[in-house]
Amino acid sequence: MSDSTSYDIKDTNGLAVLLVMENFTHSAKRTGADNDERDMKDIARRLGMQIFNTGRIRDLRSDEVKDVIKQAVAYIHENCTNIDRFMFMVSSHGREREHKGQKSHAFICIDDEELFVDQDVIEKFSDTKCPGLEGKPKLLFIQACRGRLHCS
Repeated sequence: MSDSTSYDIKDTNGLAVLLVMENFTHSAKRTGADNDERDMKDIARRLGMQIFNTGRIRDLRSDEVKDVIKQAVAYIHENCTNIDRFMFMVSSHGREREHKGQKSHAFICIDDEELFVDQDVIEKFSDTKCPGLEGKPKLLFIQACRGRLHCS
């Protein structure tokens, strides 16, 4: 079965949420965060993505990240006819551990709190929780080590 849907990435009808964590309360500073942010913005631009959270990209606490996600979902709901693709990118420390009975991946916010990729990101932008993205491409990029917190 082939899908005849095509996407012209020259359009700027994509929406992107970008997050870069560099300075943490207790974990090691992440060198290279400036490069990550520059590259993420460049990728978003090349893919015709409007950056949703301009001004709230760097060094956010877990409650601030959750707020950005909540606001992005609301924005998508209000503007779903103008959005034809979505991208979420985060660069941070990370962990892999047991969560709700299964191995889960998390990224770390600057307050050293974990946000789980499946529960705190994927679920929030799923077709059921974010119907404005139903049937639309969703890209998710996580740059986060899954262990020792001294990785860059």
